[in-house]
Amino acid sequence: MRSRQAVCMKCNNTFTINEETSQKAHLLHCIRCGRDKRIGPADLKDIYLRSLASLLTTPMLGIKSLAEPVRPLFSEEMIDNRKYTCMVEHLAGSCICGAVFRFSGKPRCPICRSAVIQTELAKKPFALQAAHAGEA
Repeated sequence: MRSRQAVCMKCNNTFTINEETSQKAHLLHCIRCGRDKRIGPADLKDIYLRSLASLLTTPMLGIKSLAEPVRPLFSEEMIDNRKYTCMVEHLAGSCICGAVFRFSGKPRCPICRSAVIQTELAKKPFALQAAHAGEA
């Protein structure tokens, strides 16, 4: 996991967000406040083994499978991604704010709760860069 600086585009607050950089864990965000929760293989092991039979059942015929952004941490056979997603989100539980953690949740500003954030600071215009270079 790595941390990055972010700026809220609504209130101009600067804060830190976490990003999962490996394929060995899931990082879910609260849908209300944006807090994050990391779910790794150790967290999933027991519930995964208990739910394996239902996860391996194929979805009903006639329902088209949508391309899912969630990739299971365990790669055994063909796992139904919708059931796996539901299992991981259920395991993540509730946030302290009362909402739930979801794969679809986004990092949010801790002040105004806006999801409109910029993770890379905008570069200064060329004229300002030249002026600051001349002062130094």
